[in-house]
Amino acid sequence: MALNLYYAGLYERCLASIAAEKKHGTTHQLLHTEGLALRALNRITEAISSFLASQKLDPFDQSTTLELA
Repeated sequence: MALNLYYAGLYERCLASIAAEKKHGTTHQLLHTEGLALRALNRITEAISSFLASQKLDPFDQSTTLELA
């Protein structure tokens, strides 16, 4: 779970950087940071999907709730 928290933190930092770079950064910096954010979000999504599969939960069942630490 620690790795998933790492990617969640990375995603949050990327979002903060994107907001700052939209005001002061270059297009190259912005695209690089957006790419990092998308990769982190992809890892988070993969981890959630893997967890749901391991628990035999349907990811599209809206009655399923997860307790996140």
